[in-house]
Formats: sequence, structure tokens, C-alpha cells
Amino acid sequence: MTNGSWITSTPVLVAGGLAATGLVLWPVLTWAQVQHLEKPKYKLLKALGSTRGASGIEIRRYAPYLIAEVTIEGDSMKEALGMGFKQIANFIFGNNAAPGSGKSESVSMTSPVILKEGQDEPASMKGGDGEKIAMTTPVATEMADGRYTVSFVMPSKYTKDTLPKPKTDSVAIKEIPAHTLAALTWRGASPSQQLVDKKKKILVDSLLQHGIKTDESAKARLYQYYPPWTPFWLRTQDVLLPVDYEGGEEPKKDT
Repeated sequence: MTNGSWITSTPVLVAGGLAATGLVLWPVLTWAQVQHLEKPKYKLLKALGSTRGASGIEIRRYAPYLIAEVTIEGDSMKEALGMGFKQIANFIFGNNAAPGSGKSESVSMTSPVILKEGQDEPASMKGGDGEKIAMTTPVATEMADGRYTVSFVMPSKYTKDTLPKPKTDSVAIKEIPAHTLAALTWRGASPSQQLVDKKKKILVDSLLQHGIKTDESAKARLYQYYPPWTPFWLRTQDVLLPVDYEGGEEPKKDT
């Protein structure tokens, strides 16, 4: 092979190598970014250890926090989560009005996004000229009777009075008081409704074995800490249920 051939092929090999390296590092970088997102504060009251289908089960006492939520009606949890995510992302990316000035503000992302079973047509994720709100984690979902409630926890620097106001009625701002939840944690792909139900049963059975009271008819909450494109082996998620459990000090919102 001539020197000219090497000169021609080397940039292609380098570019291919860089692209491959980027594909390998991208999931790790995504995981690392989520680690630095603000999460709702809680005090660990009791760790029940790992069990079949779970990397761990914990009893957590959550401090009060604010959420922005939407409710979606649909047959698919995945579809409802996507629609809800778009609407709230539109709000935090600037489709809002800051108190007093009326100007938009971007709100920081947090984690998780919370999904409840129990949501309106998806809005654009372009946001607006409002205040940008920082992201947090996780996304939360609750499920009940074909209705899904998707919510984002708002950054702790805000109160209900200082948080920018949504410009659409589909996004509601709510204050969540301190509460106690049992959480089953596992890693894997974004779950189906059937898998959430299975994880809920594992959680209920474990709680009963430890003599911890829970309402078995209560709707499970799903906390998802990572975006959908994160590889399944890096995705952490929780199924949670309200429980009656005493112990430990109240968690503080500002710690």
C-alpha cells in the first residue's frame, strides 16, 4: 500500500474510532448527568434488603415538595408517559409566566419523573420565551382506571408563590406534604403496566413479611430517573406504595 493510501484512509479510521468511542461514552455521560440532577429529599427509615426482582426495598420519609403534573387518558402507559413528559417539558423550558414580571422563565430539571395511573394532547417541547426551570429527577407516574398522572418535582428553590406559572390549564402545580413510601428499586428498560403490577406484588409481599402495613388496593407510583434513550442496564426506577411506618426524624426540605 502506498503512502498516499495511508494518508487517505487514516482520517476515516480516526473518525470511525471517535464515533465508536462516542457511542460507548454517551450512555455513561447521560448516566453521569442524571446523577447531578436535584432529587426530592427523603430520610431512609428502614432498608429491607434485596429480594427476587428487586435490587433493594426501602421505607422512605419524603420531605414536602412542589410538583408540576398533567393527567392523560390512554390505553398505554408508555404513550401516556410520552405525552405527559412533552407537556411538562414544554412548561419547564419556558412556556410559563414568572410571578410579578409576567416574563417566561426556564425551570431546572429534577429527577424523578413521577407516573401515576389513574392524562390532554401533547404540547410542543419548544417551550417559550419564559423562564427556564432546571431539570430534576425522577419522572413520576401514578395509574388509576385508565388515567395516568405524570409529574415532575420542581427545584427546591421555588415555593408555590415564586414558581413560574404554566400558560396552559393542562399543567397543574401542587404542594405535596411530607409522606412515607415503600420503594422497590430495580434496573431495566422502561416497564409495561404488567411489569409494574408484578413489581407491586413483590413489594406488597415483602412488606407483609416484615409486618409493615400498606393498602394493597392503593395505586402504585412509578419513579423513572433516566431518559428513555438510556441503556436498560443503567436505568434505575422505583415502584412505590404509601405505608404506615413510624421512625426517624422528619426530613428537611432545605438539606
